[in-house]
Amino acid sequence: LVAACSVVRIGTSLQSSPSAADEKRADGMVVVAGMRAREQTSLLTVTGLLAPHELDEALDMAHARCSELSLLMREALTSSVAGAASGADTVAPSAVKHSEGRQQGS
Repeated sequence: LVAACSVVRIGTSLQSSPSAADEKRADGMVVVAGMRAREQTSLLTVTGLLAPHELDEALDMAHARCSELSLLMREALTSSVAGAASGADTVAPSAVKHSEGRQQGS
């Protein structure tokens, strides 16, 4: 599974999983995609202004977020396959909770 995550720098703070509005006003951005289970990166894009220490921190944040998303994706896929085998339409409970939390926080 390949997960993609972004981190933006706005002013002096770094934000993981930014909104589209935050991406537009960002001073810098890091986008990472890859297979975290294999610790492989397939895409790395850095745009804008980031100091070396900010880049290191942004990469750490993006990799951590991608690892979280990979786990959610794997859980949802496993649940979906198990549900299809039993004839039920199911979604992983933690994926639903995570999705609901993002909508409330946005």
